[in-house]
Amino acid sequence: MTSDADSNDSELWFDDGTVVLSANKSRSGTLVRFCIHKSILSKHSPIFKDMFSMPCPNDIDLYADIPLVHLPDDAEDLRAFLKFMYDPCFMPVGQYLPESPTVMHGPFKLATKYQADQLQSRILQQLRLDWPSSLGGYDCRLKSFSRDPTQDRKVFSPSIPLPEDYKPYMVISMLRDAPCRQEAAGVLALAYYETACTLSFAPPEPGFLTDDDYLKIIIGQESMAKRIRHFLKPRIQKSCSQHVAIKGLCDIPQFWDSFWINLAGRHNFLYFLSEQIDVLQEFTLPRPCIYCSPVAQSTLSACREDLFKFLSQAYALIPTS
Repeated sequence: MTSDADSNDSELWFDDGTVVLSANKSRSGTLVRFCIHKSILSKHSPIFKDMFSMPCPNDIDLYADIPLVHLPDDAEDLRAFLKFMYDPCFMPVGQYLPESPTVMHGPFKLATKYQADQLQSRILQQLRLDWPSSLGGYDCRLKSFSRDPTQDRKVFSPSIPLPEDYKPYMVISMLRDAPCRQEAAGVLALAYYETACTLSFAPPEPGFLTDDDYLKIIIGQESMAKRIRHFLKPRIQKSCSQHVAIKGLCDIPQFWDSFWINLAGRHNFLYFLSEQIDVLQEFTLPRPCIYCSPVAQSTLSACREDLFKFLSQAYALIPTS
């Protein structure tokens, strides 16, 4: 039974197609049909290959005398999934693309469902470009998001507008149960971290995160704060170790007191550590001496590197060492 609102896709409708796939749009409920080739589907998906290798039943549905298969998937997701099969360049290509999760969420879910490994690999490759495995690369990611180069690390702040279509929680929804979850642990950890950083002023849309996801975020943030304390406590300077004459000019104890106070309630720990390095470089009060300041900067930089490497453990994505 058809409705006046039903339609045939204008681009993915081939006159020589051998099967019609149909799906409903999740928002409007209208039906969209795609006339495509069994051979293309079979090439990319063993699920479709097995389906089409079975004899057609006598009572199979037809549309324009072509076998019709209705899928319980969203029509927009299905369109993007099929589009990739016919044109692999359809997927975004580049580095630090904030719109990648929005564009790739639907196709990746269907690629997982229908075991389209080539598409899965292609999307995972793009996600690795967007979510680097090194701290230096990650800082470049944040700089690319900022319209003002002076605000590079402050991107996760209510006062700094996020890029359009920036939705890191979609990466969590994509990868949390995917077969490549362990392989993509670094990407997934950064997605949890960035979601945690923006949770208070850019909350996820309903339906993408589970209760377990929110629990991971809470536990992960607590684990990261503990990691900072564990790393810094044995390394911080409790007093200036230089000549007595300059001790009165060194505020290193006050700097660390202020550091621990300001750490409380923070979410973006990587930015907070870099912010504290900036404080030491700008000689604002409290002001450590020229001997203690470089040591403290080096200690904070090492802590930041350690914290970045710890992300996957913080969100319980890999076993603790």
